[in-house]
Parts: sequence; structure tokens; C-alpha cells
Amino acid sequence: MPPHLVDQWVRELAEKFDIDAVAVTSSRARGLERGLALSESIFSAYPYTVVSLDYIKADTRRDSFADVCPGMVIVDEAHTCVGGNECGTQQRFALLQRLADDESRHMLLLTATPHSGNQDAYARLLSLLHVDLTSEPDTPDANALERYRRRLAQHFVQRRRPDIMDNWGAERAFAKPMKLPASAASYVLSGESQTFQEDVLDYCVGVATRSDGERARRLAFWARWH
Repeated sequence: MPPHLVDQWVRELAEKFDIDAVAVTSSRARGLERGLALSESIFSAYPYTVVSLDYIKADTRRDSFADVCPGMVIVDEAHTCVGGNECGTQQRFALLQRLADDESRHMLLLTATPHSGNQDAYARLLSLLHVDLTSEPDTPDANALERYRRRLAQHFVQRRRPDIMDNWGAERAFAKPMKLPASAASYVLSGESQTFQEDVLDYCVGVATRSDGERARRLAFWARWH
């Protein structure tokens, strides 16, 4: 998962599931390796790990992780592993492909952005579910298209906002935006409020600066700010 979410996942697993997981990042790996036998790796020594994708995507680490990878893997922000042609993204996708090749392994791919408009990236994400979903058939054959859609329907369930509103009640499910009155006046922060806002902004910028890649930096900034 993205580096800025590792510590949060460790806390959530401990608080909600009583799972004592170890955070594995570039800055912490060396400390975890101290005291291990030559035949051991971090992933064989610790049964539960929360691993930074930017640490594990390297070729030298990817193989050792895949060899001892557990039967249940959760991939947060999975859409960041299937995007463009950047080297980092390709390495992440190569790791997930290798893990998905083991049909006995359970993989939970979490993302709030499964389809960003990039059809190629969406196809790569679907290919992790089943090799038959790697690409939509490039043929006018109606039967082939129907077989593809039936296979996709086994994994894909789409819900739109109207579906949720009809079932859950629009008044409770979604807040209504407030309309500013014509007489609304702007507000300028000052004193402790301004200092607090600037400290939060500095913190967000610091987290984003340590992230790998322009897209990752933007995601890290807005995730922390919100």
C-alpha cells in the first residue's frame, strides 16, 4: 500500500482485529532484519506485515516476498498499481500479477477509483481477477462479447448514487450542499487559527514530498489535508 497509509493500517488492524502487524517500509526494514537468521527474511519471520508498495516493488525484494507471501493479501489504493507506463507502476503491477497467479491466494483489491477513464489501466486491474478479463474481445462476434460480459458479471457489481438514494433514503444518505447567501462575506484567518492552518499545510506538504512520483504526491497531499 502507499507509504503514507502503512501506519494507519497497523493501528486499524490492532484496534479492530487484534492483529499485531509489523510495518515494513524502506526506513524500517533494516531494523527489522537485525537478529534474523541468514535463512530468514522479514516476511518469513513476521506472520502479519503491512508493506509499503514502494519498498516491496523492487525486483530484489519482490521475489523474496512472493515466495513466502501469505494466502490473504489486501492491496489498498489498488488503482495506483495499474496506471500508466511509469517504472514504479509497472513494478507494482508485476508484483500483483505474480501474487494473483496463485489461484489459491485470496486478494482483496481496495480502491475508490476503479475506473479513472483510462481503459487500459482498468483492463489491467480486471486481469488480476481473472486472465479472461485482460481485455474485451476485439471482435463483432456477439457470442464472444456475451461470454466476456458474463465472466465480468461474476466479479463486477455497479451501484450508482440513485440506486443508493432509492434504497437508503436520500435525506439521510447524502448531505445537501449549502448555498451561500448573496450577503456572504469572506473570512480571513488570524492568530492561533492561522498558525494551526499553516502547521497542517506544512505537515501535508512534508508527507507529499516524501511520496514517490507526482501522482502519489498529489494523492498524499489531499488525503492528509482532508
